[in-house]
Amino acid sequence: MNCPRWTALLALALAMTAAPAWAAFDKGGVLGVGARPLGMGDAFVAIADDGSAPNWNPAGMVQAPRMDLNAFMGTLLNGKEYNMSLGFLMPFYEQTAVGLTVVSLYHNTGDATTTAYENNYKLSFATP
Repeated sequence: MNCPRWTALLALALAMTAAPAWAAFDKGGVLGVGARPLGMGDAFVAIADDGSAPNWNPAGMVQAPRMDLNAFMGTLLNGKEYNMSLGFLMPFYEQTAVGLTVVSLYHNTGDATTTAYENNYKLSFATP
């Protein structure tokens, strides 16, 4: 048995199954908040301990070890739409936190009559 050959075949098989991070925006069908939650395949709901927690699972904010601010921007539909989000989380006292998430979707086809905005604001407070 030739080990380098098996190693090369295994590496090739793993490379063929790997997906780039931008796959979350395939064809503009999925919108989300935060690169980490999208990279985890939406499994982030179970931990929810950073600035995007107010959007995914506000109850998880009490697990945050420190203040966190994150920003996210993704282009959709060949640059005709932009998904932008800003998340802020601030723990204070013991197991108490406040968070804010702002999500904005901007659509522009180049014609002034088809420009549209959609904004979503979430303010969350969590304590056991």
